[in-house]
Amino acid sequence: GYQDKFVGHPLLDAIDQAHFDPIPKDSQKKTIALLPGSRKQELEKILPVIVEVVVKLPAYHFIIAAVPWQPLSFYQSFFNGLPSNLRIETDKTYNVLQSADASIVTSGTATLETALFNIPQVVVYKTSSITYTLAKSFAKVKHISLPNLILDKAVIKELIQSDCTAPNIIREVEKLFEDDARNEMLHSYEILHHKLGDKGASQRVAAAIYEDVKTNIS
Repeated sequence: GYQDKFVGHPLLDAIDQAHFDPIPKDSQKKTIALLPGSRKQELEKILPVIVEVVVKLPAYHFIIAAVPWQPLSFYQSFFNGLPSNLRIETDKTYNVLQSADASIVTSGTATLETALFNIPQVVVYKTSSITYTLAKSFAKVKHISLPNLILDKAVIKELIQSDCTAPNIIREVEKLFEDDARNEMLHSYEILHHKLGDKGASQRVAAAIYEDVKTNIS
């Protein structure tokens, strides 16, 4: 069999090769990216909390990174008219992150993408109590976000289930703009980058497989 070789993460390549169109934002306000997930079930759980955060933080500009398979009307339905401090951008997650000063992210690959963009973040997750109980009984892990799992350390605050409330999110988001907390997270991101390897991960994957095959044949 092949020897295990850690050669970096293809996301590094995807981000390096991506083209970014600037997202219009309020020059007078800090911008917070909202990455609420992709599945309808999780969106229905997290968006009402996100709505409360947006309404209670008018001093910030928010951009929701919407997925293309959910109609814009679905996102809009959670708001009683879109607040003036909110935009919704469809299928432009990387563009949204590129424009952000901080981010609120539902657990998943997006937590790693956000870290690779060097955007301080708070991770949120909410699902049905039955689903969460079942998942917790099977997955014996200390963290739910990829950066925390890779670093084996609670670098990013994770607000899960009953902890996933607007007041808690607001408190943690505001911490992301405090110099000490922000710099500590950005330093942890540097370590994360080092662990994942430099850009060119996809090529190194191919090269490593080629070398293993050549060695096994010869």
